[in-house]
Amino acid sequence: MGNQIGYVCIMSELEKEKEVVEATKAIREVEGAWVVYGNYDIIAKVTARDLKALNNIVQNQIRQIPNVRATLTFPVVESELSSSFKAIP
Repeated sequence: MGNQIGYVCIMSELEKEKEVVEATKAIREVEGAWVVYGNYDIIAKVTARDLKALNNIVQNQIRQIPNVRATLTFPVVESELSSSFKAIP
């Protein structure tokens, strides 16, 4: 695939989360999709060739899935944490 990773939050119609997850997973560039709690119902990890391709996947594939109401995309700008990062126990 490519170098641009993005996390896409997806809001679906009520009780349609599983259908949207399955349709999202069918997209070649989607590495995974999961039902979550919060303002959005699903989060998907997408790997694309570049930012333009990521936008195209969201606009022309994910948003076209039946029962998708809205999306919010977080493009990853740095994929490795510095060695000084310490996880909170």
